[in-house]
Amino acid sequence: MQPVDMPSLIISSHNSRPHPLPSLNQRFIAFNSLTQAHSTSTDLPTKPYSASVSLVQLWNIDSPLPRRPFDLPRLELVNGVSSTHRVVMGVSADIISNRISHCLQSRSIEVRFCQKRSNVANCRNIEFSRFTVKGGGVKNGEEGVHVEVQKICGDSGSFNRDCRSILNAAEGITSFKNESEDIPLYQRRPALSMSFLKNVKVQELDEEKALADELRVTSDLLSSKQCEAIILGMEKLAIITNPNKIRRSVAMAASRWVLCPTDNVKKHSFNLHKYVMSLLVTDENRFTDLSYDDASTTSSQNNIAVMIAFDDHAARLRNLGMIVLFNALSLLSDEGQLSSVLTPHEGWYMIELLPQLIEDLQSAAYHLQDACYACRCLSILANSSVNFAARMEELGVHDALCIAEEVGMREFALLEQDAGMCLRSLITTL
Repeated sequence: MQPVDMPSLIISSHNSRPHPLPSLNQRFIAFNSLTQAHSTSTDLPTKPYSASVSLVQLWNIDSPLPRRPFDLPRLELVNGVSSTHRVVMGVSADIISNRISHCLQSRSIEVRFCQKRSNVANCRNIEFSRFTVKGGGVKNGEEGVHVEVQKICGDSGSFNRDCRSILNAAEGITSFKNESEDIPLYQRRPALSMSFLKNVKVQELDEEKALADELRVTSDLLSSKQCEAIILGMEKLAIITNPNKIRRSVAMAASRWVLCPTDNVKKHSFNLHKYVMSLLVTDENRFTDLSYDDASTTSSQNNIAVMIAFDDHAARLRNLGMIVLFNALSLLSDEGQLSSVLTPHEGWYMIELLPQLIEDLQSAAYHLQDACYACRCLSILANSSVNFAARMEELGVHDALCIAEEVGMREFALLEQDAGMCLRSLITTL
């Protein structure tokens, strides 16, 4: 029996920033009916992905999924059902496409389509685990739609949760994600607030020494020339600005180090404020559409792997910077100290940081996670100072938030939520 041929559908949209991209359903093109018996092929444009060119996406199932030498092995569960791929029977392909599209949006997973393979979508979740979602006909001309999720890199636990949800969605099994399912209890609240620890005596520590140790370790990591050490340093900084993960006094001091240009340079040579803000005022973390599926040889696969690694490193570094900024703003705001901390440096924030945060909203379709934190930070800053709120109004914050909210509705549920909350907060403030 000959391989089945799937009629293809092309949807194009001519967009330029700051206008949002086409919807995820438009770009995650429907699998079409599996009824024809003659095979054809369709080539995608090979022009590299660019934010300034129109997007033409094609989702076409014209053959069984290819197997390449560098594919990961397909694992089988005890009951015989694969943990990374499913064959869905008795459902039209366009319905399966819509199910997967909705699942990706609701779980806030970034999506870019493969440049050369029309049935492969590159995905990255909020924990920076990369994987691909592939669709194809079943081997030997059998009926059904073959859906496969393949991990590229990142945390296995995070990938497994998303993989299970995507495959279940393809089969029509609805699962509602609990907002806190990925966050352990000990990270959602301070450990000492747990009932069985309330009577535990905590050893008194030298606060000054603890602060010095935390700054030394963080500074040493960030000063390193090793990529892994720099990421660890930013992760460490995200921890020491979070009062749920460290003593509140230490988190307060670390937050001041981040927000004040001169707060920690009196005793230390490394300036945390300058380092973090240098990450935030740049805009280089694009989620490109590079994929291992574009590789035709082992050599080209290795080159793509290197480019993906650099892409993810830059994106992760800036995302951690946004997390650190939000942690610091949120903590000092809760303590009622944010206004007094930022007032001496108000000019820098209005000239440098606020325009960049609003630019993150205007180009939200290209870095969705950063846009989420930009919404949160803008909301806190507007509530802390009428000057900040007025400056945001001059920069067109309402239009930017509307753009971000529309992008979130189509592609990233978390952004839809954050942009909507920020918009309502600013309407009240202004």
